[in-house]
Amino acid sequence: MKTQMRKMSIKLIATDMDGNFLNSQKGYNRAHFADLYAELKKRDIKCVVASGNQLYQLTSFSQILQRS
Repeated sequence: MKTQMRKMSIKLIATDMDGNFLNSQKGYNRAHFADLYAELKKRDIKCVVASGNQLYQLTSFSQILQRS
């Protein structure tokens, strides 16, 4: 019996902040991320961040999400 593969679409992208998304200086390319986030929104893909840090430490990141 032949198995058919269904084309699946991405619904959500999740990333850990420290050591993955953020660079060694605890920063990121804001302009590049804003472009990527706009593309995610256009494709109706949710973006989720995870962090062991306090919420207030993620403020600069969340400001970009709120403006978009």
